[in-house]
Amino acid sequence: MSTHRCWVYLFILFLASSCFCYFVVRIKWDFLAYAEARPEGGFDFTKEIDELAVVAFDRMRYYRFAWGLTPFAIIILVVAGVPAFLELLESSDGPG
Repeated sequence: MSTHRCWVYLFILFLASSCFCYFVVRIKWDFLAYAEARPEGGFDFTKEIDELAVVAFDRMRYYRFAWGLTPFAIIILVVAGVPAFLELLESSDGPG
């Protein structure tokens, strides 16, 4: 695998991981939008709690997927980065 291709894969993995992390931290919730008024008075929060559970589940799934991408990004960083770093050291004239 070429170093250039490794960098492209690394960029894609970090971008995907960042997007999923964004999905975790973004908060869009219309407070009490799913609460229904009862005819006898008061509110029924069952649908509100159910929808909140769905949102929490989705956020956990995004979180796990983002973290799952991280080891692959680290491996590609090492595979592409170490040879590039060694090549840079060999091409330099040394310190000073």
